[in-house]
Formats: sequence, structure tokens, C-alpha cells
Amino acid sequence: MIKVKNKIQLTRVDNRLVHGQIAIIWRAYLRANVIIVPDDDVMKNKMIMALMKMTAKSAGAKVIFCCVNDIKQELDNINDEKVFIVCKTPQIAKQIVDKEIPIVEISVGNMYNTNGKKLLASNVYVDDNDLEDIKYIKSKGINIYIQDMPNTKKIKL
Repeated sequence: MIKVKNKIQLTRVDNRLVHGQIAIIWRAYLRANVIIVPDDDVMKNKMIMALMKMTAKSAGAKVIFCCVNDIKQELDNINDEKVFIVCKTPQIAKQIVDKEIPIVEISVGNMYNTNGKKLLASNVYVDDNDLEDIKYIKSKGINIYIQDMPNTKKIKL
């Protein structure tokens, strides 16, 4: 179990956002009650949000969608809950870090193989911008690593 001093149990980068692995396995491992998805594009897609809400609800969690700029306000509105933040990209994670959200560590999961990306490890494909964002996050003293599942080995970045 990850030990933290604030309500944020973990922040994860996973291009798939809220899916079975996140809602069931990671959420249960973290004992998180709330999953926050800060993503401006997702906020424009009601169907995607509905599907992710169903996935989270079936696993016993509440999911909150917000624009990246609104994450601090959403966190301030949560009392006595354990929070799991899921970001689509390292760029979004960097934006959250810049908002001075108290993130202790970031687990990197699935990142799609798209044009110009190269395999870093497991299912994590990155380009130069992703690597710069990861380097920036590390420079802020945040532990960032690749980990497929809670019971698999962490690969330091």
C-alpha cells in the first residue's frame, strides 16, 4: 500500500483513463473512494464520461470529471475521501503539478503507440515531449515510475 499524507492516494498516467483495471484493481489497491479525471477534451464528450462513470460505479467508486484548471477546486470540495487522479498524458500530469496539487508520486501505465513514439517499457510509448514532461515532473521532487499493476515491479523513470 502506498502511504501518503494527503487525500491523494496516487496519480496515474494512463491513456485509457477509467477502465476496468483502473476502476477495479488500482482503486481497490489504493482504497480510493473517488477517481478524478482532469481532462479538457473528455469534458466535451458526454458519452465517454457516461461510460467511465458506469465503469467506476460498478467498482464502487465515484468519478469526477473536470477541466485541468478546475482540479484544485474539485479537490477542495472533497472531504474525508481517498482520491485517485488519472491523467491521459504526462503533459496533463505536468499541468497539475504546476497547479501545486500535493502529488507525492505518479505511476505511468498504458501510453499508446502513435506516430513518432518509441517504446520506453512495457506498454509505454513516448515522444520527446513526453520525456520532457516526465523530466520536469521529476525535477519537482515527485517520484515517477512505470508500473503496470500494483503487484508488479516499479521501473524508475
